Amino acid sequence: MNKSNFLEKKTSKLLIGSLSAAFLLGGGAAGFPVVQAETANFTVDAPTSVYTDTYSKLAPAPVLPQPGLLSPPAGLPPLPPGPGHAGQDRAVLLETLGMSSGELREAQRAGQSLAEIAASRGIDVQKIVDLTTHSLTARLDRELADGHITQDQYNSRLNEVAERAASNVKRTPPQPPAPGELEPDFGPDLKHVDKDALLSTLGLSSDELRNSLQNGGQSLADVAAAKGVDVQKVTDLVAQALSGRLDQELSEKLIWKDEYQTRKQEVAIRAADAVQHKHLHPPGRP
Repeated sequence: MNKSNFLEKKTSKLLIGSLSAAFLLGGGAAGFPVVQAETANFTVDAPTSVYTDTYSKLAPAPVLPQPGLLSPPAGLPPLPPGPGHAGQDRAVLLETLGMSSGELREAQRAGQSLAEIAASRGIDVQKIVDLTTHSLTARLDRELADGHITQDQYNSRLNEVAERAASNVKRTPPQPPAPGELEPDFGPDLKHVDKDALLSTLGLSSDELRNSLQNGGQSLADVAAAKGVDVQKVTDLVAQALSGRLDQELSEKLIWKDEYQTRKQEVAIRAADAVQHKHLHPPGRP
């Protein structure tokens, strides 16, 4: 064996050994949250936060791995279950409720909250609240340890955990809209805008506005200017919608108070960006 081949094989062995050690020391779960959720086949946290709808452009969406791509090597134990609905550990939640993952999923699809499900099975709802409180606290502990939040944020959020846990357990899972209920989405950050008020301000029908944005490649600012409408009026409508959505999510305990304050300060910027956003043609459209 020549020296070059020997070094290549030695390097490969060292790399494989290092990766195996890292996987074992990390417990297999810490670095693979997406695989955990897929493996457990469980419905996760309730309503989507406004952060997803309103501030999705602040960071790129993660690239999801292909099924089985990050499965543990043969001989290693399976990945443990991760946090599930309302922050609870799935395995402990299912054991407490005495249900399978499929049974819980069907109950949620039927519009039942965790509190209602527990009560229907003769289980003290407080047990589910305590489980949620414990899991949310553990999540904050990890975020602090990993440097994702500051000590001040940790202290502030820790004071909100009990109320948030109780709210999560009582929350009814969102149901998909019935056919025909979906309103046209006019672009990023505009999902919650009062469509009627927007169309009235611009003096356009829904189809006319959609055609200008999606087919004409225009921004809302372009459309407003073409109609002789003050762009600030449109910007105010968008800002009002974003601000109202944040207020709603704070009242429903879907976001932390410090998150709410930070995002409130960003509303004006986000609204202006949404109004100036150019709607590009979909792929393949001339």
